[in-house]
Amino acid sequence: MVTVADIIALPAFTRVEPIAPCEGAERREVRNVGILDCPPDYNEYRVYKPGELILTNLGFAYGNPDLAEKSLLAMMRRDVSAIAIKTVYEPPISDAVRMASEACGVPLYLYDGAYHETVAYQSLALIQRDRDELDKEKALDELMDAHDGDRVRVRLSSLVGVTGSKLQCFAFALRAGDTCSFYAMLDSVSLAMAGGGSEKGVPCH
Repeated sequence: MVTVADIIALPAFTRVEPIAPCEGAERREVRNVGILDCPPDYNEYRVYKPGELILTNLGFAYGNPDLAEKSLLAMMRRDVSAIAIKTVYEPPISDAVRMASEACGVPLYLYDGAYHETVAYQSLALIQRDRDELDKEKALDELMDAHDGDRVRVRLSSLVGVTGSKLQCFAFALRAGDTCSFYAMLDSVSLAMAGGGSEKGVPCH
């Protein structure tokens, strides 16, 4: 499962600041990514769904704080996973928006970083990666029913890309209370191991 924490840890974000405290915000699941480039109810434009992470710069509401507030409140009512607002147009965030975010649990973030398209590309690639890993998990579950050693080796080779009669396994876990993205940790570990395992520790941040 890809979470808000996984998305905001992507390199496309250079700075991310939460607008209001939301309990469990970074654990919310992200199933898709959408770009809000017009008022959400414009011409009955209702494609945004629960579980989507929404990217916007509120450029369509530049100079119109009432429209910005109305649009953000409308998106929160749709129970999107989170809203990330690029700061390029100095978006106005009203007290009503902050209170609604805290009350309904839909987190809002101000961010600096790459264009929406780059953020969306990296996010969707991560979501697809997670789906691929889930497929592997299902295949590994099927392996539990197999008792033939040759069959197990062939299936493991197809899953993890290794050959031979022996396979080394490693287990890693995030520290309690650590908000580090799981995929950020996984990539950090992979990078350290690719370097020959010379590092004594693998940083999560």
